[in-house]
Amino acid sequence: DRIRIPTAFAVAKLDKFPRNAYRDLYKNFDHDGAFDSLAVAEASDTIEHYLNGRWNMGNTLSLIKQRFSNFAFFCVSSLGCEPDANKIPEEYPKPMYIENPLLWILWQMGYIKKKKEKR
Repeated sequence: DRIRIPTAFAVAKLDKFPRNAYRDLYKNFDHDGAFDSLAVAEASDTIEHYLNGRWNMGNTLSLIKQRFSNFAFFCVSSLGCEPDANKIPEEYPKPMYIENPLLWILWQMGYIKKKKEKR
């Protein structure tokens, strides 16, 4: 049996992916008032595409799909930059997307509502 518990897989260190080469990983999420489930689903699909292709992690992706029935992928960065010799620049940290995995799990479990889909 596959695991049915909502499981968020986070790919850390988003700040290591150059914006010009990975534009589609740097999305605008609008969770104001409700969870932006469409944007998160789109981002998860994009990450899945990268796992299966460019990042050469198709075996890992296959294993996840075999073991889990309810999952999503997230790219996150806790600092928003690469620390230099264990020193963080003064204007940082600027976390990126760290709320998305938790919000997705809360939405999956019925604790928060999703945004209404625009037609």
